[in-house]
Amino acid sequence: MDRYGIPMSPPSKPVVDLQPITPQIVPQRKPDTKSAPRAHGGKSIFLASPTLYGYKFNWVHSVLTLVDRCSKKGVSLSFGFMEGGSLIPHTRNDLARQFLAGKWSHMLMTDDDVGFEADDVLKMLDTGHDFLCGAVPLRRINRQAIDQYMAEGTFDPDRHLTQFNINTRDTNYELHCNSDGTCDVTFAGTAFLLVSRKAFEMILDKYPPLVYSNGDEKTNDFFGLMYTRREDGSLEALGEDVSFCERFKQSGGQIKLWPNMNLSHTGPYCFTGNFGKSVGVK
Repeated sequence: MDRYGIPMSPPSKPVVDLQPITPQIVPQRKPDTKSAPRAHGGKSIFLASPTLYGYKFNWVHSVLTLVDRCSKKGVSLSFGFMEGGSLIPHTRNDLARQFLAGKWSHMLMTDDDVGFEADDVLKMLDTGHDFLCGAVPLRRINRQAIDQYMAEGTFDPDRHLTQFNINTRDTNYELHCNSDGTCDVTFAGTAFLLVSRKAFEMILDKYPPLVYSNGDEKTNDFFGLMYTRREDGSLEALGEDVSFCERFKQSGGQIKLWPNMNLSHTGPYCFTGNFGKSVGVK
């Protein structure tokens, strides 16, 4: 299910990227060693968080806690902030460019209205997975489920109140979980996503670089929209987050979910949820 609560079924036919592809090589600038310090213990994070109207309190509180935890654990943490970028694929591409120009091992994508627990980030980092997401609560209440379960007398707020921004191949969030505590999912939103440098390199190896100008910089198009063809022959555009997931999967990668974490999503109400608890993952 995507960020708007619309089911995200895997494309029935191979995804076709209709954008013209001109093979080019993005010139790599010399990394800024001040903004991208060498990691302690081999782990480092570039926190990429765009904003349009400013960062919410739950995000600020989470990031300040993460700064403290990373300092104590010897994990290098740097920031990539972008304000006022209303074209989100372009904004995420530019943050990815900054990440690849440095020496960080992982890029943590988190939206400006998402709150998280710092210890979960470090646990995710320790799994060694290249593409690991958290299930962010949608900014809506699952009223249909409330009505259904209240009528049946089995309503449990932790299990039935919240919807999440992931796709698990099953509308009831049926999961295949692994021994390391992660679960396999089909697609994930980019509201809370930990991606390794290797994942970006896998995409670049699979796809001829599609490069466009961003002012004086050249940027790879990791998040450009892709399209799938429907049975009637028409084209359906995939969101920038689903397109990014699709490129990684077609590059041989697997999308993993870290289910048992508390995340919040601020809108007219601060929606909170723990996906693992909602589906009974131990």
